[in-house]
Amino acid sequence: MIEHFDITIEKIEVTAGSRPYEARLYYPDDVDMRAACILAPPHRYLGGNFDNNVITALAEALAGWGFIVLTYNLPGVGSTPERTDAPGREKFWDDTAYGEDLPLDVRDFGALGDALIEIGGLGRDRLLAGGYSYGAAVALLALLESAPIPASTQAAFRGAVLVSTPLAQVEPDSIAKLGIPSLMIYGEDDLALEERGLDKVARPQSEQTQIHIINGADHFYLDHMEILLDKTREFIESHWLASMDRKAKQ
Repeated sequence: MIEHFDITIEKIEVTAGSRPYEARLYYPDDVDMRAACILAPPHRYLGGNFDNNVITALAEALAGWGFIVLTYNLPGVGSTPERTDAPGREKFWDDTAYGEDLPLDVRDFGALGDALIEIGGLGRDRLLAGGYSYGAAVALLALLESAPIPASTQAAFRGAVLVSTPLAQVEPDSIAKLGIPSLMIYGEDDLALEERGLDKVARPQSEQTQIHIINGADHFYLDHMEILLDKTREFIESHWLASMDRKAKQ
């Protein structure tokens, strides 16, 4: 059973690649941290930031369960500087790949994971990747991209919690390629699901992947946050931490 601890929330600045990030750290008080998690926010052009309701709820819950958690604003949001060559918003709406920033956001996600490991003083075997909406796509692509990169230069994520991953932004078989314990959550009426998207995510993609669709929920989970957090806790307790403990004993 996961215990619940009081938490501290601290505002910090972290540099990833060449870009400074306005960020927040969530961590439990007066207890050794059991693991770390980085949570990527929704898209900068769609109001995404570290104040998002899904991001803050997940961060507070994870910290209460003993994690150190990093959330952050994407460049162009809050006090985090925007790229001088960033595409205009008009171009964004015509770009099905969510704009030209996606490769940089994916690259920096791994670097932010490295920074979190250093801040928390934890080993690389306890790092969880997470994200919501566009941020879930960023986290998923970072996991796929990081596989061939040595751990010394890229965070070695050992699990994932992906909420409302936009299916149009990832390859259909991406989930099966993860090869790590992963949780994917969607609302039944989620705008992140493209046409026939429920059929895609409802099929088992990998024996290590758990997929949960919350009945009656939409993309924003306003009246279903408790269920979202319960499913996340169940995954961490019975699947992810159990998997990590088994590996540690081998």
